[in-house]
Amino acid sequence: ATVPAVQTSTTDISLANQTSYYYRIRSIDTAPIFRYSAYASFVSTVTLDTEAPDPVSVFSSTQGNVEGELSFTWVWTGDDASTGNVVGGSYRIQVSLSAIEPWNPGSFTVQSATDAVQGSTHSTTISSLSQGATYYSRIWLYDEAGNESSLSVGATAWAQVDITPP
Repeated sequence: ATVPAVQTSTTDISLANQTSYYYRIRSIDTAPIFRYSAYASFVSTVTLDTEAPDPVSVFSSTQGNVEGELSFTWVWTGDDASTGNVVGGSYRIQVSLSAIEPWNPGSFTVQSATDAVQGSTHSTTISSLSQGATYYSRIWLYDEAGNESSLSVGATAWAQVDITPP
């Protein structure tokens, strides 16, 4: 970038997340004779990941295979919004007996670390729930930088009842 004659700093905007950038500068003497200095040593920087995964829009829950169990399935949205894979990310699921729960990722029921390919399907099971009770659920995704998605769509199901024959 070319900067005005008296400017001693500049800001580079619209940089991509998690990208290395290299800079070097030199000065120029203008009219009547143009003289350029040698380039200074280069400096580098890496931009931080500040973009969260998009909220999950495909999220479902069903009865599990054993008493008091719920099974969950969702599609991972991406690392940065809806693009990119995640290595070292995680998810949190909150379940509640109330549909009007004040959904809060700090009140999660289950949390797990995971790697995820954008658009891939994931699943987990939560057990030890009240048999036959209806549960309302939400999920949050986290990328490797800890950026948190917004609240997902809801999923509702009842926990599996006693299926053991007498």
